[in-house]
Amino acid sequence: MTMNKKSAVIILSLILWSCTIVDKSIFLTIETTSNPDTMTIDGETAEISDIIPAVQNKTKDLDSVQRSQFYVKLKIDENTTMGMVSDIKYELRKCT
Repeated sequence: MTMNKKSAVIILSLILWSCTIVDKSIFLTIETTSNPDTMTIDGETAEISDIIPAVQNKTKDLDSVQRSQFYVKLKIDENTTMGMVSDIKYELRKCT
């Protein structure tokens, strides 16, 4: 079976197109800083009590498909206490 150039280009194009990953994920980033008692939510200085409103604000206009692609990224500094990590996780659990 021989393949002409046009067929090869079409097949290669389809392969490349099918391998393209379209990332439609929506993220909320919570990051602790080198100061053990401070954190940011999407780059803005925040407190533990700001987590629930931030999640609600980020998800309020999402449909069910978009909501299934919503993730919270935690970036925890090495100087952060486990107590603060536990507090963050507790607040996130209250959002579900």
